[in-house]
Amino acid sequence: MQDDLVNTTTDHGCFGCGEQNPIGLRLKFYRVDGGLQAKFTPSKHHEGYDRMTHGGIVATLLDEAMSWAVIDSGRLAVTARMELQFRRPVSIGEPLVVSARIERDRKRLVDTSGEL
Repeated sequence: MQDDLVNTTTDHGCFGCGEQNPIGLRLKFYRVDGGLQAKFTPSKHHEGYDRMTHGGIVATLLDEAMSWAVIDSGRLAVTARMELQFRRPVSIGEPLVVSARIERDRKRLVDTSGEL
């Protein structure tokens, strides 16, 4: 990843990016190829079924990345709708890169995409 760190305020308790949440994911996003990326390696604390990352954690990674893609464009937004396709299990201990970008901006509604 490039060294173009997104200016995230981490002195709060956000589960996705906050430094003050002792059980949070503490994601840090970087600008890469017209979108954002963060690295994350799920641990045993993120487990759902045996040795697999819980689907809610996977969804949270994607939701956080897509939200930061919008924030990096200069706006604050919340998720109105999110659709996921799980293609394979995510193993505990598997290093991941989560990426997101804005696909379409319709003023009050911004379409984003993300992937692991």
